Amino acid sequence: MKAAAATNFLAPLLALSAGCVVVTEDSSSDDLNDGARTGAIRVSWDLLQGDDNQSTTCLPGAIAEIVIEPIDDGDELLDDGDEQFQSLPCVALDGFVGGLPPGAYLVWINIFDGADNFSAQSSVSEVVVTRGTEIAVTFEISLDRGGFFLTWFITDGQRELLCEEVGATDVRVVSIYLDGGGEPFDDRFPCEDGGAITPVLPLGSYEVEIGLLGIGGEVLGGPLKLAESLDFGNDIRDLGDIEFALAPQ
Repeated sequence: MKAAAATNFLAPLLALSAGCVVVTEDSSSDDLNDGARTGAIRVSWDLLQGDDNQSTTCLPGAIAEIVIEPIDDGDELLDDGDEQFQSLPCVALDGFVGGLPPGAYLVWINIFDGADNFSAQSSVSEVVVTRGTEIAVTFEISLDRGGFFLTWFITDGQRELLCEEVGATDVRVVSIYLDGGGEPFDDRFPCEDGGAITPVLPLGSYEVEIGLLGIGGEVLGGPLKLAESLDFGNDIRDLGDIEFALAPQ
């Protein structure tokens, strides 16, 4: 099983990965000593749901697919044939892949429902496997929420400007949910951060408005309007690097 949707948020999730990586030295396991002195990765996962990221259980018949992609060969593209896959019942909440040559790997999990439909995906963690070592990675995966990731910069057409040069304090992201009623999701982030990810949002279609605000809440740049969607659990949609073209004050 492969999820073609995997490529859309690799970059932001490498930066904002929720995977917790723990290195444990264990040279006694047969899985770590196959003559070539390989290493191993142990992957575990917790499932979440709702606005409060409450713990939940796997749906009946759901499958968790562990994907391990070697990256020290210079090829970091997903779904290019280099990956190793291991499918397990979702309820196992733990999986082990041994016999891995030393090197750097990307690790993530795809979740499929009981009808084999792709339904959620973890963040992506980068780990380094060494001989005789087991790497432990834990993921938290929301089954029914996602978010928008963006970065931003200010320019006068000649150079990038600091937020303070134009009197900017915040970047405002308004996510208007088109698949249901209710108020828009209105989030503000410090301009100086240069990037952010929204709090969890329901899956579905959105109109997203992005603006640069001054100290009094006035709009200095934008708003830029985008049509976007969150299509599967834990989907972190990359809105790109937003440019605000302004003159310094």
